Amino acid sequence: MPLTSQFTKLLVATATVVFTSMVIPVTAGCPVHANAQANEVVCRNGYGKLLANNTVGEWHNTCYWAISDVDENGEGVFDLGKWLANCGPKMPVYLPFRDREVLVTTAYVYPPNIGNEAVHNGIDYARADGETFPIHSVAAGRVLFIGYHPSPGNVVIIEHYPEQGPPFRSIYHHLRNGRDNDIALASRTYAFVEATNGAWEYDDAAKAWQDTGDRATTILNSGEGNLSWVEQQFGQNDQMLLVSAGDTVSAGQQIGWAGDTGMHSGGTHLHFMTARAATVVKAGVAYTTEAPPPIRWTFFDPYGIYGGHDDISCYNRDNGYRNSRQHASIFAPTFSHFIELTPEQYDDAFDHYASFDYFPVTLDIESANKPGIAFDLPNHQLKIGEWLFSGSFQHRPERPVVRTIRSFQQHQADVEEWSDRGWYPHKIVGVTTGSGEVRYASIYAPIEGSWESRHKMSPQLFEHRFSDLYAQGYLLTSFSVYPGNNKLWLTGTWAKQKQAVGHAVHYGLSRIQLEEKDKQFRETGLHLTQLYKYRPPSQGTRYGAIWNYKYPLEESQYFLDLDSEKFRKLSGSMLEEGWSLTHIDSFEGKYCVVFSRNVGHIMLPEVDDRNAVISLQQLQTSTGLTGPIPVIGEALPTAVSSKDTLDTPSVKSKDPQLITDPELNESTPQVTSEPIQLTEPREAIQTLERPMLDVTPELILNVKSEPQTLIFEGESMVYEVTVNEGQVSVQNMLPFGRGWSGNAQMLWSETSPSSKMTLSFQVPKAGKYQIHAALTTTPDYGRVQLYQHGMRFGRAVNTYSPAVSKIDTLLGTAQLDAGRNWLVLAVDGKDHRSSGYYVGIDTFILEYVGP
Repeated sequence: MPLTSQFTKLLVATATVVFTSMVIPVTAGCPVHANAQANEVVCRNGYGKLLANNTVGEWHNTCYWAISDVDENGEGVFDLGKWLANCGPKMPVYLPFRDREVLVTTAYVYPPNIGNEAVHNGIDYARADGETFPIHSVAAGRVLFIGYHPSPGNVVIIEHYPEQGPPFRSIYHHLRNGRDNDIALASRTYAFVEATNGAWEYDDAAKAWQDTGDRATTILNSGEGNLSWVEQQFGQNDQMLLVSAGDTVSAGQQIGWAGDTGMHSGGTHLHFMTARAATVVKAGVAYTTEAPPPIRWTFFDPYGIYGGHDDISCYNRDNGYRNSRQHASIFAPTFSHFIELTPEQYDDAFDHYASFDYFPVTLDIESANKPGIAFDLPNHQLKIGEWLFSGSFQHRPERPVVRTIRSFQQHQADVEEWSDRGWYPHKIVGVTTGSGEVRYASIYAPIEGSWESRHKMSPQLFEHRFSDLYAQGYLLTSFSVYPGNNKLWLTGTWAKQKQAVGHAVHYGLSRIQLEEKDKQFRETGLHLTQLYKYRPPSQGTRYGAIWNYKYPLEESQYFLDLDSEKFRKLSGSMLEEGWSLTHIDSFEGKYCVVFSRNVGHIMLPEVDDRNAVISLQQLQTSTGLTGPIPVIGEALPTAVSSKDTLDTPSVKSKDPQLITDPELNESTPQVTSEPIQLTEPREAIQTLERPMLDVTPELILNVKSEPQTLIFEGESMVYEVTVNEGQVSVQNMLPFGRGWSGNAQMLWSETSPSSKMTLSFQVPKAGKYQIHAALTTTPDYGRVQLYQHGMRFGRAVNTYSPAVSKIDTLLGTAQLDAGRNWLVLAVDGKDHRSSGYYVGIDTFILEYVGP
């Protein structure tokens, strides 16, 4: 759509808008425009590809309609107020760009005289200098359509599947798809109009676009003329669409480049639209079950403002307040991987993400050590000592407790309160302020067994507890290192293990030593999972880290000393490749980060006897790994006396079996021996030939009542399902390992993209159920999608993998009736690397989550 000359700067974070410095509410200056929801229902966009013979083929089979309300003369969205309210965010959604120089240039506009002026059903974004910029998918989803049409130019349409709401679509116009290709298409505009038999007119806009293509062709063929103009208009040949129809995309994945393609573009920009399905009714018409009202994909304002031409300033501030028939912006207040948020920004982001059950999986706080300008708040002057937050929000349906900026006493009180309610501090970070005070940030997890947690230990006490707890079957799950009062302190949390898990811990490492240790451990199958940088008193910087085996098996990558810009670029590229940020540590304005991703599953041996001994040979046989298996590092080289353990208060589980040393005086705050100065790393690597004792969890508490969970074995459902095509059978999975329940699965073979399976589930009471599935993944398996009452819900799941494995996934949340319910599992295409559309089902798990 046409650009305007008005460029009003947005305050843009890495992938989203940050408005927290604005305190002006949305008031009479930003009302719902008179025609925003009252104009005639008109199909505004139909998409098809321009073929080589100048006809339009491969039509996108959906027409998109303008929003409207029902009046006595026309038709419109049924119960528009409710429909609008449900247009608010239902999953993490980000701006379609990361370039901080991108501006809103045209808002979502409904002009006063619709008959004489086009409705603008989207948002235009551009840079003030007119340059291109990368375009990213606003959320995870599936590419429905890509194509070229002389009106919108190159188009990408992506469908997204919120866990807690209906699907919606994001539509991207005017993209680039290679200079020479786009010039050739522009030069065929007249031929296209002729081939439509009057459906399109060769008007001024069409003629101007034809002339643009002809002029660029002449310049390229002659080698004379304004080549820079050609490049400004059409870009480079390597600026291509980066996705194909049917692709699964991640949130923030780059899909192409902003361009100036199409007869209705007026400069390099992105015209961005969002749409969702709406029931449309007409006044005076009686609808029946046999003749229901139509369902139409309808545009909505992603910012929820529904203003007019003069209301563009409304899109440059957002404190969450909306008038009637407006709704919250769908865009998250920060990207899921975040750094340098002020407490106010963090609180806003936390509330936003918590609404989708997204919570921090890693969190760090740092006290600003120098004044400056906040990275995402240009008008905010940082003060020395101001707190900055960094971390990552990810889907965590258990809804963990998170506490930040807590004093020693506050943290101690938190642990006592929340452990009584079934939560323990899974991760604790200690931070020293510029004035020497210590503050703590903690992420809690449900108690599932015995644990111990301490938040201020000298190195002697840390190593003493490390060795003592390992002998009892506990492994260190998290720790941090921080200075205070010219001494070195550590936090740590230990949990009793049900499985023999490889494990190594080191601190006091130089950067070279860290890299050497990581190389050594990776050769044995251990991956770095946590990483801290710190500065011991009167010494240079040091690193501490934990290496683990993970189940399901994960691989990890770590990066050291990233500044703000490098972190943002790296986190975006890693996210596109399927990596999640699982650990972050901030130190003097730089960041050490760990990214992880699943690469398969291994079955680790269960330790089911108090005197069981897990040998190195057993572990290697079950995992397929070879070489020495390191378990712990930094063991104390000499005995630690009881006197040496009297240095700090500690936090312990209320499990009495954990209180093993009656001389540990919790009330003694004074350190009686100097911490060991870690000038060189020390280690004592041990193997899993030591006994893992008493692995049965002694304490199982939960802050919520236990949900009702129903398990349906796939192989037991073979004779209960019906399919429209293909064969259903029981397959023995023992040749592929013991990772399948009952060592078998339901195999659905001879399938195609149109295959559908009807599933029957009996539930004891009506309510909302989360539907989980354990699905097999192989090189010839397809993508599956659940349907209820003919409507897709949840997300499509890709079951392709290079080797036979298994994934546990949440398919979606459904409202079920008491008694028998029917859902449809459909084959929804396949990964481009897969050679087939087969489906393998191990189990379905239905978890009741509420009425």
